[in-house]
Amino acid sequence: MVDLKKAEVFINSNFSSSKQERLNLLKLYQEIPYQYVNDSPTVKHYTEWNEYENANLNIAILGGTKTETPFEGFNNILIVNNNIIGDVEIIDSPENPLISLKEHKLVPLILSLSKRLKISRPGKYFIYHYVTEENVFSPLNLEIDAQNDIEVIYYAETRSKNSFPAALISLNINDSTNVKFTHISYTPSSYFFSLIKANIKGSLTSYYFTTASRMAHVEALYNLKTDSVSNFSARALGVNDDKIDIKLNVYHEGQKSVSNGTLKAVSAENSLTVIRGDAVIGEEAIGSSTSILGKALMLSQNSKSVASPSLEVRTGDIELAKHSASVSKVPEDYIFYLKTRGFTQKESESLIIRGFLIEDEDPEFLKELVDKNLKGVGY
Repeated sequence: MVDLKKAEVFINSNFSSSKQERLNLLKLYQEIPYQYVNDSPTVKHYTEWNEYENANLNIAILGGTKTETPFEGFNNILIVNNNIIGDVEIIDSPENPLISLKEHKLVPLILSLSKRLKISRPGKYFIYHYVTEENVFSPLNLEIDAQNDIEVIYYAETRSKNSFPAALISLNINDSTNVKFTHISYTPSSYFFSLIKANIKGSLTSYYFTTASRMAHVEALYNLKTDSVSNFSARALGVNDDKIDIKLNVYHEGQKSVSNGTLKAVSAENSLTVIRGDAVIGEEAIGSSTSILGKALMLSQNSKSVASPSLEVRTGDIELAKHSASVSKVPEDYIFYLKTRGFTQKESESLIIRGFLIEDEDPEFLKELVDKNLKGVGY
């Protein structure tokens, strides 16, 4: 995926104290497979990993800055072609406190080529991760240690072909702490990978939105402690030949923990969108409740959508456990209703799709991304 000789040169040129450790991680990356043989046969891997392997990317700190403020009212942190710009703690350590080395094949690769950014002070943060050059791999290792209330928006974007932003993000959420986390990616004609892991003792409200990618894989793993709460929404919008796979797993470890999640996907033209996830209530998580719902819309005969939420309960003492899934075209009765109010067929479909995808809490630029992509395919 990444030119290994260039990766070694990058490590030798940009890291000193952790050089050998990073070279060892690079070797580990080559040894770990994308999928182990003993993976559950009931869980299909929808990400086409060979797309990543064929990329043959460069890794370098290249020029590139952004003059205007990306997001007003937030502390802005930019990662531009592997340049880090902004007021953030930077740690020269190839590790992430919650994500283990063998969590995924790309973990040691990302750790070997990036410094760790740490956010621990309360406030609002906008992390803009974007690549302007072709054939560039841009890794990010981010730690969010929330001891007090905090809001973080992470936005990955590419402005060139065949580039690849990739992120490891850990969220450690303390007792009585409320965290709002928004994760957005827009990588047309390029790739994207993100692995998020959260240890939740307080409350986490999270929003995921992924669109426009040759191959995007977003995976989140939430571990809920006693009395913790997780409310999440994950959405995928595929157009043209996009391939998007979003997986969000929630594990209830502590008693009286609560999770509520919705998974939504829209696929148009020749795209593939996948939304899936497991909600598990462990043996010790008595008095807990979970809900995970999956819905998908297909806009053309050649598009494909998968909605696969699953549920596992390992104790008989729970408050609630439910899940559901549906895949359909735009409902005809909704279209008929809007047409009786004077809208055309396309206008009716457009209103329904936007209403399906857009949520009140979404930042304005996310709504603009939805409009831009839907207009590109005639909606």
